[in-house]
Amino acid sequence: MREHKGIVGPAVDPNNSQTWFTNNWPSSSKFLLHDVALHPQAFTNRCSRRIYEAFAGIFEEKRLHVSVDNWGVHRGAKANPKWAVGLKPHWDLNPWRFVHDVANGVHPGYQGLVALTNQTLETGCHKTLPGSIHFARQWCLERRLNDVANSRKSHRPLDEDPVLPYMQPIPLRRGEMVIWSWGQLHGSSGSCCDEMRLQQYIRMYPAPEAGDMRYEEHDRFGCCRVLRSCLRKGKVTTREFDNLGLDGLGKCLLGLEVWDSEGAV
Repeated sequence: MREHKGIVGPAVDPNNSQTWFTNNWPSSSKFLLHDVALHPQAFTNRCSRRIYEAFAGIFEEKRLHVSVDNWGVHRGAKANPKWAVGLKPHWDLNPWRFVHDVANGVHPGYQGLVALTNQTLETGCHKTLPGSIHFARQWCLERRLNDVANSRKSHRPLDEDPVLPYMQPIPLRRGEMVIWSWGQLHGSSGSCCDEMRLQQYIRMYPAPEAGDMRYEEHDRFGCCRVLRSCLRKGKVTTREFDNLGLDGLGKCLLGLEVWDSEGAV
């Protein structure tokens, strides 16, 4: 909800690549931003009833929380080939842990992104290995048990892994969303044009009221943890929250109010 400080140069214009030079950005991270998305529009997006209904259907659970996650900002690489970056293929949850959790009846959870601009083969877009959760167990059996098998950290396959050529790009129109399992191998392709690619990462998961604290405890972008940290550090204020105009659904999704036993709002 606050403007980034310390930017050198003119205001960044998504339509003008001359304003995209490195010193003009608030960070050098892959998301080009230090902080999670705290603009009022980010809260409107993450509290969308349509997104909520999609995740409620996936989990078969109405009592959900929503992550307070990042924007994704990717510069078009036509002006500078060094900006032609994409996320290397990886699992959000290492596959050995994913297979173990599924075998023990643990629902691993999901990730998602909303396209804020059209995402094409030229701008770069999400990539995935279709159906990879269905052969994750076999993939793990054919490979040596990884030393992070008991952790929840992400994991990258070797560059020569034979499954990688089968990954498929997923172009999106502005306003469309893609949701994938934490056990799905995915990444993104790089840019070869002069258009900026913008997106917002949004995921939902069962709230503690649904009887499982694991999701809120394990998700580093869990709303309760992130909002407490932002309030403590002064990145947002209680007045700014009040000005968001959240309805009952939004307050429950962000953990500001407790769901009732039926998940009604």
